[in-house]
Amino acid sequence: MTLPKKIIIISLLVALAAVNTYEIIRNIAPRGNVLYIHNWEDYIDEDVIEGFKAWYQAEHDGAEIEVVYSTFDTNETLHTRITKSRRKADLICPSEYMIERMYNEIDKKDGKRWLLPFNYDLIPNYYIWDEDGEILTDEDGYPVKAVDDFGITLSGDSAEDSKYYVPYMWGTLGILYNTEEVGTDEDMDTWAALWRTDKYPYRIYMKNSIRDTICASNIYARSKDLMELMDTTGGIYTPKPGYSELLCEVMNLTNADTFDADLKTTENKLKEQKKYLKGYEVDYGKDELVSGMADMCLAWSGDAVWAILQNSDLAYVVPREGSNIWSDNWVMPKTAQNIEAAHAFINYILDPRRAFDCMRWIGYTSGVLEAQNMYRTALLSEITNVPCVYEDQDEDGNTITVEKTIFDLVYDFLEVEPGDPDAEAFLDKFNNSEEFQAMMLDTLFPSDNIRARCAVMRDFYKNKIDVLNMWTRVMIA
Repeated sequence: MTLPKKIIIISLLVALAAVNTYEIIRNIAPRGNVLYIHNWEDYIDEDVIEGFKAWYQAEHDGAEIEVVYSTFDTNETLHTRITKSRRKADLICPSEYMIERMYNEIDKKDGKRWLLPFNYDLIPNYYIWDEDGEILTDEDGYPVKAVDDFGITLSGDSAEDSKYYVPYMWGTLGILYNTEEVGTDEDMDTWAALWRTDKYPYRIYMKNSIRDTICASNIYARSKDLMELMDTTGGIYTPKPGYSELLCEVMNLTNADTFDADLKTTENKLKEQKKYLKGYEVDYGKDELVSGMADMCLAWSGDAVWAILQNSDLAYVVPREGSNIWSDNWVMPKTAQNIEAAHAFINYILDPRRAFDCMRWIGYTSGVLEAQNMYRTALLSEITNVPCVYEDQDEDGNTITVEKTIFDLVYDFLEVEPGDPDAEAFLDKFNNSEEFQAMMLDTLFPSDNIRARCAVMRDFYKNKIDVLNMWTRVMIA
């Protein structure tokens, strides 16, 4: 049966009115009970999110909070999502250089910066407190932070800058490799290893991440200059005066006089490498090393931990020439609406026990100092005979004593039972090989020497387009 035209028109008008009414309600309805979070894939213990919801309800007289949790795969994806698509977001977790970009970028629509400052009065877990309930201060009278802060330069005033980000996870950029395939006599602590594609054709991966791959290539291209500023006495690479400044310049292409030449050199190095490169990846390279489908890759330290726990033939190294020490941090975009809940979530996740949970679940190093100590204690428990012991609450709110050892770390992370061959191989190697143990500790907790050979990544600012164009040329070469 065909409906009269008049009825059809009326029906369409009613439908449109319903849609428009929904849009109006959706846009003006308060969302104080919803917290929108954007984070990297596989980058949080999901139980922590559920725990936060229960904790929030208990702390707010029964008021419920809904968490809408979204993930992204690159900083650039996140940047587009927030600044171009204008997705709802109360908390996001970009890396240091993207925080710098979003702080300095001005939204043309309202003339404001893209980031909001935190109010640390609402985040007591950001500081270390004494037994009298006072914030500890250092010898200069500054509050002592409970987090590892690598100092992201925004305005140039470090005290002011630190209001815009809260450290979450951090680590280094280096090389993950299969010790059985490349041979023990291979010189692996150099960026040159990733350019041995003729020796290991289609067995090496680089990152499909502009900043990380270009960072490695920049340092490789200037390795001779950097090593001239390195003291190699006793086989230990110790930076000389001027090294850190040169590393920052090389990594971030900040020398205006040589920028064009430096960028061209990096482009040539990447094209040279690409001929026999297995490919560019963001997340699956570590899987291929675990399964034996690749021999080495450019890797973030946390991904290396994930891979080595599953295949103890793998190893990770920060090249001697220097590298990036990166950090992913929580920030509030200016479009955030649930400011109160955002601060509550940050305070909850800075609880050392919750930070320890996240670190155990994802394998990356937490920015919370006490969580690092807890993980290290558990990791070394079989060697020191001292487990990690702390008080927590069960689902009913009762205080319980929790004990974690290296066995808990490994079995829980791999989600296996005792006797699993991969887990047992790792445990045997870690507990009995000092060399393997030292490698794992340096991967999770870089030594002062490694830190001294690393620098923080900066935004390319006005050179972004030139770098992007170069990257495009490499991809299509």
